[in-house]
Amino acid sequence: MAEAETPVARPAPRHRRLQLLLSLTIAAVAFVYVARHLDLRAVWTGVRAADLRWFLLGFGLFYLSLPLRAWRWQLLLANAGDRVGMGLLTRTVFRAWFVNCALPGRGGDLYSAYLLRAEAGLGLVRTGGTIFISRVLDLLTLIALLAGIFIIGFRDHFAGGVAQIVYAGLVMGSVLLLGLVLLARLRGSLARRLPERHAQYLADFSHGLFGSLGRLPLLLLTTLALWLLEAARLGCVLAAVGAPTTPDRVAFLALAAAIVTTLPLTPGGLGTVEALFAELFPRLGIPAAAGGSAIFLDRFINYWFILLAGLLYFVWTRGRR
Repeated sequence: MAEAETPVARPAPRHRRLQLLLSLTIAAVAFVYVARHLDLRAVWTGVRAADLRWFLLGFGLFYLSLPLRAWRWQLLLANAGDRVGMGLLTRTVFRAWFVNCALPGRGGDLYSAYLLRAEAGLGLVRTGGTIFISRVLDLLTLIALLAGIFIIGFRDHFAGGVAQIVYAGLVMGSVLLLGLVLLARLRGSLARRLPERHAQYLADFSHGLFGSLGRLPLLLLTTLALWLLEAARLGCVLAAVGAPTTPDRVAFLALAAAIVTTLPLTPGGLGTVEALFAELFPRLGIPAAAGGSAIFLDRFINYWFILLAGLLYFVWTRGRR
């Protein structure tokens, strides 16, 4: 059966303006916090003295995750019965990154589903199911890794707010997993109680959600590799500025920042990730000057370059069209 057309509720312009204003306010407050904890002149000196080789290695490792995410998505779509080329999926993932960095609310995920409907003819709801399960895989793996590293090596370092965030993440992950199990068991019963049109939406979404989970061990290994690339990028950046650290600390910092980035508070974690690093770096023995330089270089890789390259890409493709 063909996928039902989905009416999309568009937020009112006033709502979008309020969301953007709140997001920028949070980012501004976070940047004020960062500026109060760093000597900006020393930060810039450290950036200029950074080892370019380590920085470029970190840059390359981060953008290696772009085709790897596209390949994982290709696996999910193929498991659900859809075939899409790597080129289109890689471009779509990058465009979704750009939207998430440009706008609050992580609208890039919805945008990527629309792109595949427009450019590959895929059903919006079923594609949305594959996107949702990819985010579930990301989040559950991230929470498990972060909690494991924290409990084994950092519980004594962070007894307050950071510990509460980690334990809250464990609760959130457990609730999410329980919700998926319940949906898998009850979707047939739910469909029988819904109007036909909405039952079709549920069937399409469930097919994308659960039908895409074939070859689960390979999907989990790919997801683990994505988070290892996140940690490797940050490790290279810290090495570039000569910051003393260890692999377990690098992994903890990178995964904690990834958790903050997933929250739809600011575009791409703008301000909040910087504030998190400014708070955690000194606690883990990273000097303020080196830490500030690392913040600048790391966020150039995984935020500002995406924003700049994405803007240029959209201007170029719009001009061609």
